[in-house]
Amino acid sequence: MLRRLFPVALAAGVILGSAVALYAQSSSTTARPPELVKLEAEAAVEIAIPTVPPGRAPEVKKVAETSVAVRRATWVVEKLLPPPPEGLAVLKLTELKVGARGWVDLTGEVVKVTDGVAILRPATAAEGVTFGVPVAADAATVKTMALRGEYIADRPVTIDGREVLVLKEVPAAKAADPAQTKVLDAARKRLEEAKAAHAQAVAVLKDTRRRAEEAVTQKAREEAEKQVVIPKEADTEEQVKIRAKQQELALKLAKTELEKIAMMYADVPVSDPIRK
Repeated sequence: MLRRLFPVALAAGVILGSAVALYAQSSSTTARPPELVKLEAEAAVEIAIPTVPPGRAPEVKKVAETSVAVRRATWVVEKLLPPPPEGLAVLKLTELKVGARGWVDLTGEVVKVTDGVAILRPATAAEGVTFGVPVAADAATVKTMALRGEYIADRPVTIDGREVLVLKEVPAAKAADPAQTKVLDAARKRLEEAKAAHAQAVAVLKDTRRRAEEAVTQKAREEAEKQVVIPKEADTEEQVKIRAKQQELALKLAKTELEKIAMMYADVPVSDPIRK
């Protein structure tokens, strides 16, 4: 593990540093509906922030907190979703197959639009769940979409080498209650904000850990070069052998500190709420 980690940590110019700025943490400036405030308070009871063990980096605590915020926001959205019409079951997106039919009420991020199909990543679905929906040709600039109605998994399409099922709406759904829709839209916006904040926290943690590892490995390499010197008269073959010894020594010198860093930045498990 350490041999694999060491060269990676030595690499200069890692791109991740620039990724930290990709997500700016946003906060809603509009007043939250009372029902949303009440549900968010309940979510805080249902899903507690885990205890961060002593010695962990501040960035680890931030990632844990933002992860909890995403889970709480997801819990609120799921609570606000009205039940499907009588006789309809919710379409299970994790078990999609051609011909599957059911009720859909969600918003999703548009990952890609190609050949009249928008690939959506649902806000409340598990990681990696995507599906397609037919869209107009001018929908390439759409960032999010809301679906509400009865849908059927109509056909598979292959996009970027991956098979995705395209959902087709069956009958048009009745309009939702405007007051309830307002609260649900606000909750979904809070979920999007929580996900953006979590993504930023994860990027900061990765960047901070990378820089810490680079500092340790650079220092170890410099010390190894002092202890195992390459003679000026050494030929190419001998230089290769000595550099290998320097690398081996640097690994040993950096081992303890790299293990400390790995412990400092280790994940803190966040428990999901008990479904009721």
